[in-house]
Formats: sequence, C-alpha cells, structure tokens
Amino acid sequence: MLEARERFAILTDIWNKFRSLSLISYKTPDIGPGDDGFLWIDIGVDGTPENPIWKMWDEAARTWRQIGGSGGSSHPPVTLDGDADDILTLNGQQIGLQSQAANQVLASPNASSGKPTFRSLVVNDLPPEVLTEAEHTAIGNAAPHHAPVTLSSAADAVLQLSGQQLDLDSQAANQVFASPASGSGQPAFRSLSVADLPTEVLTEAEHTAIGNNAPHHAPVTLTTEADGLLQLSGQQIDLDAQSANQVLAGPTSGSAKPTFRALTIGDLPSEVLTETEHTAIGNNAPHHAPVTLASDADAFLALSGQQISLDNQNPNTVLAGPASGGAAKPTFRALTATDLPTHKHSSLMASDGDPDPAVYCDASGRLEVDYGMDVTGALTITAGYISLPEIATPAPVADRALLYAADTNTRTNLFARMSDAIRPVTLGQGARVYHNANIALNSATITILPFNSERFDNDNIHDTTTNTSRLTCQTPGVYLITGCVRFAANATGQRQIHILLNGSTIIALTRANAAASGETDLTITTIYSLAAGNYVELAAWHNSGAALNVVYASAFSPEFAMIRIG
Repeated sequence: MLEARERFAILTDIWNKFRSLSLISYKTPDIGPGDDGFLWIDIGVDGTPENPIWKMWDEAARTWRQIGGSGGSSHPPVTLDGDADDILTLNGQQIGLQSQAANQVLASPNASSGKPTFRSLVVNDLPPEVLTEAEHTAIGNAAPHHAPVTLSSAADAVLQLSGQQLDLDSQAANQVFASPASGSGQPAFRSLSVADLPTEVLTEAEHTAIGNNAPHHAPVTLTTEADGLLQLSGQQIDLDAQSANQVLAGPTSGSAKPTFRALTIGDLPSEVLTETEHTAIGNNAPHHAPVTLASDADAFLALSGQQISLDNQNPNTVLAGPASGGAAKPTFRALTATDLPTHKHSSLMASDGDPDPAVYCDASGRLEVDYGMDVTGALTITAGYISLPEIATPAPVADRALLYAADTNTRTNLFARMSDAIRPVTLGQGARVYHNANIALNSATITILPFNSERFDNDNIHDTTTNTSRLTCQTPGVYLITGCVRFAANATGQRQIHILLNGSTIIALTRANAAASGETDLTITTIYSLAAGNYVELAAWHNSGAALNVVYASAFSPEFAMIRIG
C-alpha cells in the first residue's frame, strides 16, 4: 500500500516506445533483495488499463522485464478499396505506388468535387498568372509584351534581322568591332590603329629609337676562330666551305678550340688497325696465308699480288681434259674429232617428232638428209656455204615438203638448217555427243549431264562407258565448245545451262525464264583454250519446285560438242 510519503511520477515516451507510470517510494519497499527502491509500472502502446503489460526496470541488466499482464492486441490486415487501388499497390502489408502514364498528376476532378486520380493537367489546374494562348495573343504589344525588334541605321551596319532573329553582317577582312579611333561614338567594324594597341606594343619608330639598348642586343659578330667555321651575312649565320675530307675536331693533342682538319690515327678507335699493326698480324688469325698458284693452275691463271686473273691462250683453244688416255687435269687445247659427238645432232628435230635431224653427217663423213635426200661426193666450204656436187631430188612424202636450191652449175648450196619436212597445221580435232533418253533433274540442283552416244569423235575425246559427261582435250589448242538442252514444259522459275572446266570452273552460262507454254530450249557456246588433259562438261539447273526432265529430242537435245579451231 502506498503511504503519504510516496509520490507518483509520470514519464511520457522516454524510450520513444511507450508511456510509463512511476511509483517512487522513500522507504525501502519490501520487494526482495536487490531492489533499487523504485517500482515501475509500464503500460505498453498496445495495452489498455483493463489489460496492461506490467514491466519492471532491471538496473543491473539495463533492460525491462515483464512481471505481469498479458500482451496487447492486433489490428485487422490493411486492404485497398477500388479508388485507392488505381494509385497504390499492396504487397503483403507493404504499400507502394502504381505505375502511371507519362505526364500525369494526382489531382481532384476538373470543375467538380471527387476523389483525386492521376490525369493530365487542364487549364483550370493552372494558377491565374499563367496565360492561355488566347490570353497571350490578346495582350498584343501592350505590357508585359514588347513591340517587334527593329534595327537602327547604326546597328544595321553590324547586324541583320530575319523575322525576329538577329544575325551578324559580313565584314571586310581584318576588321574589328571597336569604338571610333578618336573621340566618342558608336562602335563600328574598322581596322586597328596604333591608338588601339596597348602601350607595351612598340611602333616601328619606337623600336628603332631603342637601338642596341635593353631590351635589344648588339649585332652578332664572329671571333677569328669562329670566322674559320662560320660566315655572317647580315645577322644570318651560315657554315663556311671547307676542304674535302675535313672534320670539325679538337686538336690532335692537348686542349684547344675545334677546327676543320683531316683525321689522324689518334682520332680513330683502338679497334681500327694501322698498316703496321695489320702487317704485324701476318698469317695468324684473323688473317689467312697468301694465295699462290700451283704449276698446273699457273698454266691458265695469273696472280698479281693477291689478285687472280686468266692467262692469255692461243686462238681456238678450250679448257678440256686430255684428248686421249686416262683422266688428267684440264688444259687449254684445240678440239679434236673425239671431242665431238658421233651421233646425229639431237637439236635438229623433224616436225613429226622423229628425233632424227633433217640434215646430219654420218660416221663416214657422208652428209645425209632425211626422207630420201641423198648427197654424195666431196664437200667444199666457200664463203661459209657448203657446196655439194650433186643432189638427188627425193621422192615426195605425204604432208611434207623439202626445201633446196641449185645454182647454174647444178651444184646445190645448203644455205640454212632446215627441218626434214614442213607439215601443215592440222585443225578439226573434235567430237559431238548426245544422250538418247530423258534425264531427270531435281529442283534447285546443278546436274552434270551424261552422254551415252557419239555423232563423231576423231581424237579420242569422249568415252561412252567411263566419265560419259566429259569431253577431254587430247590436242592442245583453242576450241569452240557448244551445247543444247530442252527442258520439259513447266512455266515456273528459271532455266540455266553451264559449261564447266575440269569439274568446277564455270566458263560459260546461259539463263532464261521458263517458257509460258511448252518446253524451254537453251543453247550455249564459248571459245576456250584447252591444255591436254583438260575436260569440259555440260550442266543443267532449274527451280520449278519439283523434278523436271531434260527431254531427248533427236539431233538436238541433249547435245554437247567441241572442235579445235586454233
């Protein structure tokens, strides 16, 4: 029970959490050991006088301890009605803002009362100080508006006015916008004058008047030593001309100013040898012993110092091994008969590829000419011509011709090397092939066409069992190559035929849209230089969208041919 000496103390929100009621007793309360003499009765924020939460402050632990009562109450969950749901979001019990369209504000209805919503601003939302376009126009040139901008004559020299837009007028070169050169007045574009410059800038007259005084310097001059190296033209310094092979160097000994002089041994680095040092090395490394000539080498080489050259030799001699006997070192000597080959001269080749030459000398010295030309008797050489006592006219040989000439004494002069025969160029190697049945083609696929039959083949160009699509070149030359293909009737897409070289390179292509009605016929022709072993093929393509036949047509589809024309 409380006695008269006891008093109340009410503390409000001391810990920013709840209100407290304190009973302070001046005598030791009979609460138990460790009591500090204070009894705190705390009413929580969620409690009521009918259902308080009782706590006591524990000074030693510096905390509140509940000593009685039951705990508080709870409120129902937060929810949003339809109006609030347009503005707010509710995640659990956390309230957030809904996303809104651009340029929307939360405002009450226009010209009526109601709940606020997000909407665009209208004129009625603005303060009366903000003018509408109609109000702005109605003011005209009255305050707070101004009359249209115009230019005075002085300003018109500097500015230009387009509508109400100001711009700068064009001005002459090296002009500045400045006030008058003397007196007061409106600024204008003009050239600078001396009076416009700051006083620190000197005029030509002021600059000359200073002369050699500070801040100027006296004229540049050259001392005697410098005059040996340099020359002075006005105040321009240049280099003097010097003798050949001179360098600007200090003295050869001691200290002194540099001059132009020739290099001496003392100027060179120690790694450079003098003649004496070079000689002293002798044949030791990095030198080698002097070159000398053995007696046999001395027969055709000459040695002057350490320079090797060739000795003079007798006319019409060659450096060759011995004329007979075993192997020996070569010497300069005349050729003998045994040095020359005894076989026919292989560089003379008959036009038909026969390795026998047209004209040759046999082992007995008899002059022979192929294909029946027989020359007998003694041979004489006069002025570079071989004179023959007689020549027998050879029997004619197919596809060949012999050239010879006879003088008035019926003695024949062989005046040039001739082949054994002149064979005319033979053209016309070729073949023409065809396929005697339809050939199916898939859509949008290049198909190389086979050919199982031949109209002619005079050079083994085509094979009807192996690689039947190919025409293979046997004789190198320029060929005319041609083909013809008929596609079955179909009006969709395009048709193409190609000539392929060696299975991959397109050397000719023909393309056309499908005929609107009936079959589509394509021909292709090209001229191409082929090497032996090159082969060509004819390929076809279409994009009708379904399989389509190359149609066999007697004498022209599918046909493929080539013939040599050069």
